[in-house]
Amino acid sequence: MELVLTQADFDAMPIGLREQLFSYLGGTWPVAEHHLTEARPLGREQATALLREVSFHHDGARLLMLLRRLGYADSSRPPSRERLMEALGSEGENLGRHLGTLNRMAAKVTGHLGAKLCEHQKDADTYTVPTATRELLRELLTMMKASGKSEEPLWE
Repeated sequence: MELVLTQADFDAMPIGLREQLFSYLGGTWPVAEHHLTEARPLGREQATALLREVSFHHDGARLLMLLRRLGYADSSRPPSRERLMEALGSEGENLGRHLGTLNRMAAKVTGHLGAKLCEHQKDADTYTVPTATRELLRELLTMMKASGKSEEPLWE
């Protein structure tokens, strides 16, 4: 059986049902080019939800490291594929899978199928993130790093 849902169908869904559907499909979404849209800035609640998703993921440490790299401060120097692969070390060959996971998580927290956290600029072989999202990620990651283990996480 095959079920096809359009963007209008998703927009008409109650948010709870949409979140359940995204959660169910989260690990199996195709990442082909025709399924992707452009990266959109995340709001504070969405960025916090993204960090929550990352922290509970089985590859959370690698994904968190990628989020730190994607929260770059200098907009003229976005991270290149090579630098991200080096940062992942022995997991560098799985960069595409990890970035796909982050993009699916971004789609889940925004409620928009195909929403992306980052865009790949093929000509420069770099990954760009909207400025507002980068600033929020840096701020939230700094707060997480400064907080102690006895403090509540950002999402509680």
